[in-house]
Amino acid sequence: MNGSSLVARWIRTHLEQHPPRTKSLIVTIFGDSIEPHGGTIWMASLVRLLRPFGVLERNVRTSVFRLAQENWLETAGERVGKRSHYRMTAAGRMRAAHAHRRIYGEPAHSWSGTWTLLLLEQGASPALRRDLLWQGFGRFSPQVYAHPAPDAQTLQEILSTHGTDNSIAGFQARAMDVSATRAPVELVERGWALGELAGQYGQFLTQFETLAKMLAKADVSDEQYFVLRSLLIHAFRRTQLRDPHLPASLLPASWPGASARELCKLIYGACSAGAERYLVATAESPDGPLRPPAPYFFERFGGMAAEGSTRLPT
Repeated sequence: MNGSSLVARWIRTHLEQHPPRTKSLIVTIFGDSIEPHGGTIWMASLVRLLRPFGVLERNVRTSVFRLAQENWLETAGERVGKRSHYRMTAAGRMRAAHAHRRIYGEPAHSWSGTWTLLLLEQGASPALRRDLLWQGFGRFSPQVYAHPAPDAQTLQEILSTHGTDNSIAGFQARAMDVSATRAPVELVERGWALGELAGQYGQFLTQFETLAKMLAKADVSDEQYFVLRSLLIHAFRRTQLRDPHLPASLLPASWPGASARELCKLIYGACSAGAERYLVATAESPDGPLRPPAPYFFERFGGMAAEGSTRLPT
């Protein structure tokens, strides 16, 4: 069996064992591939992009309709004949920007010892509480949420979105006894289920280490590169949106998150040139061919070369 066939079998097995929900996969493809190229795509192009994943056209259309109902997607401009095109809503783009920083950004390694504490009034909205948890805050009581190193921009956007001027108070705090080394560890154990997350990272490593070894020698088509990059980010996104992104000094020894990120970075770089060729050849915006990727695309995972793919070590 040649390298391309081995990759095809890996893709088929992965889709059978870990079938992605169509709605979630569409959000992944919009955030990873479509947004950097202008953010707008014809429905027919989206159908073509989902076809290699085994997604039928009717399922794509149904999922897009539901994502529009949930304020993720919207039609962009007027229909041209029977052709409609879609983009993320303003709310969808904000969610995608938050996710982008968590997925592709560099994690915090150092820590000043300061905690961000948020005190919520009893009547604070469930949506605010949900968004704080989604951004990695630990819930230590119904009214107390904390994080040692939150993303300041994302936190400010969440608070502004929910209009919480009178329902929340924020503080910067340090342990009273700076020599006490167990206090932060006990807080982490109480506030976050890191054992479950470590298991998810272990599953990610098991699934994609095999692929990395295969890609080092395989002859891969551009379509396969696009599918692999999308499946990679779809799986990695699931772990990143559950990861509180705590400073390294607060994490258990041999934390698998760093290894998972490095593996994701290597595979992403190896797939990107081929994935981009397939994307440009397959998808179309209302103005014709997709725009070149925005500069931020090349800043993902600490910076990628604008030309060619990263070669995986054999």
